[in-house]
Amino acid sequence: KVHLRGAGKHDDNGQTDCPPTLRVPERGRQLANLASAVMGNNLVTAALGIVFWMLAARGLVPSEVGQLGAITSAMLLLGSLGAMGLGPLMISELPLLKPSHQRALFSVSIMAAGVVGMALGLVFGVVAGPLGRTWEPISAFTPAWLWLGVGSALTALFQVIDQAMLVVGNPQ
Repeated sequence: KVHLRGAGKHDDNGQTDCPPTLRVPERGRQLANLASAVMGNNLVTAALGIVFWMLAARGLVPSEVGQLGAITSAMLLLGSLGAMGLGPLMISELPLLKPSHQRALFSVSIMAAGVVGMALGLVFGVVAGPLGRTWEPISAFTPAWLWLGVGSALTALFQVIDQAMLVVGNPQ
């Protein structure tokens, strides 16, 4: 419920003596703080991404930048798939569980996301590596192939952790 302070105080002409001010309940303040934290995180991530791609564009030939962009996009997609929707599950279920069960759900979810993300990254390298020149660097059993698996696993794992922290940072 939002309340307006100052409304209802009228002088003889029916005018209010001060404009109404908005009083935000505690839950709204928590939500605003949480939204600000998420927005700040996105801004920092975007700024670091811009700096990275600017440096990559200056230091690499255009075909390498394109290849790097394609591999990075694949890694992010595989990581998102590896999260398997566990983040929204954590948001909906963690507040309903006892603390011991919360820890268990959290642990199992991040381990599952990491393992599935790693598997997707490694399988993608095996399948896509031989398909064309773009995917050649991530061919199976190369260091880049392992890094694709690790990057996909970390992307999945941190997506789940990030969404779980929304609940932890905002106790009911």
